[in-house]
Amino acid sequence: MTEVYITTALFILLTVVFWKGKGTWLIAGYNMMNDKEKEKYSRKKLCRLMSVCMGICSFLLLIMCILGEERIDEYAHIFAVIIIITVIITVILANTLCRK
Repeated sequence: MTEVYITTALFILLTVVFWKGKGTWLIAGYNMMNDKEKEKYSRKKLCRLMSVCMGICSFLLLIMCILGEERIDEYAHIFAVIIIITVIITVILANTLCRK
């Protein structure tokens, strides 16, 4: 269970980092683009979008911590589906809303 607490703390930290507009080097794909391709995206919008995604994942992990080990198994599939949907929506929005 300690791993869940550590992961939750890390996700909350990343939420704050992205909200401040920092950490674009952590975004897969964006950090591999050349400067010409990076100009096509709004860095601020991309960071805010990633912050929202990380915030949702942090919130779900926090709920898992509150539920405890005994009850996580009951809701694990629901959490997994929500996280997968969040990631899919984030990828779509990153390629549409975050373009200049």
